[in-house]
Amino acid sequence: MISGGTTNSYEVLARIASGGMAEVFLARVTSEASIERYVVLKRVLPELAVNEAFVTMFLDEARLAAQLRHPNIAQLYDVGRLGTSYFYTMEYIHGATAWLLMERASALGTPIPLAHVLTIAANISAALHHAHTRVGANRKPLGIVHRDVTPSNIMISNEGVVKLLDFGVAKAQGRRTTTLVGTIKGKIAYLSPEQCTPRATVDGRSDIFSLGIVLYELLTLHQLFQRVGDLPTMTAIVHEQVPPPSLFRPDVPPEVDRIVMTALAKDAAERFATADVMHQTVEDVAATLGISTSVTALARYMTSLFGQPPEPWLALEPTVASAVTVVAEPLAPLDTTTPVPTLPLGDISPRDSADLDERIRNMRAVRASAPKLDDFDETTDVENNPASSRPSLPLASAHPNWEEHLDRTAPEPK
Repeated sequence: MISGGTTNSYEVLARIASGGMAEVFLARVTSEASIERYVVLKRVLPELAVNEAFVTMFLDEARLAAQLRHPNIAQLYDVGRLGTSYFYTMEYIHGATAWLLMERASALGTPIPLAHVLTIAANISAALHHAHTRVGANRKPLGIVHRDVTPSNIMISNEGVVKLLDFGVAKAQGRRTTTLVGTIKGKIAYLSPEQCTPRATVDGRSDIFSLGIVLYELLTLHQLFQRVGDLPTMTAIVHEQVPPPSLFRPDVPPEVDRIVMTALAKDAAERFATADVMHQTVEDVAATLGISTSVTALARYMTSLFGQPPEPWLALEPTVASAVTVVAEPLAPLDTTTPVPTLPLGDISPRDSADLDERIRNMRAVRASAPKLDDFDETTDVENNPASSRPSLPLASAHPNWEEHLDRTAPEPK
């Protein structure tokens, strides 16, 4: 058992993922009233527990997450110590990342319905607004910028609830660790132009740009800026014109084009001024178009794509689950009386996995030279998401003369 900071004890059931800084587990906590809750437990890797910089970064992440309370942000529950190492626990979200959603829709050959893209946009922009405007105990703004808004850090639960994950590389006042000038934080293909530019100011509008990339990819199933190599990718982000989503997907209305293109303005001053302005714009456009941003409808869509996979703890054999324990002292790798099972969380449901696997193989064969989505970097790993790499989405075909159409779909001046 692991003892948490609030006297909770956690029973580790299975390993979900391991990254360059921490390992992530599925765990169970039982209250004094015998109420069970399943959580994600993230622990600093034992070999890094003696590295003060890593530990400080890890605790910064926990400290920051603890100050955020929003229905669209994964909630942190507890922070504890295991020997000389540290861990924290947060809510387990049973569902799929936005990346898996795109990959599944692409394999099926069907676009993600516009209503669901707008639902995700509205919820994540609301989450970002909460983070950007959060104040500390001293009533001063925390100045939080997520800096890693990517499809892998957006979860959609089987109930249609959208959650923003992983503030591990977030910028905020009061962090014990700071980012050196010129150091890049976040996954390259989802950076803003200012993140790619030395000494540029990075504020909440940077997250708006990253969310614009995610929305573009949700609409088109096309990786917007990913190129072969980091430098070409960053060059594309800073300099290349972006064709409007409607040129890849004709059913995207001009109003939605305008939302995406405003978020993707190269100059931060030309984007939405705040995430709240973006949120309100998304809701207004949805209302104007007669589109319902319904969580219930999104839940039905998730079921249509992934079926109804059982909660992972139901898949564990009771004898295995009850036998896995963690020794709190002395500090050592997790000690278990039986091997910790690795759960296939987020995998394609068994009912049609063979067919989809074949279609995915064919799809990738056609685009064998397509760039690949960047792997998780060495200082972050993603809760609820076991895969360590992401295959590329197929690149959609734009209108050959898309530049001629930019004027009619470009963002309106503010």
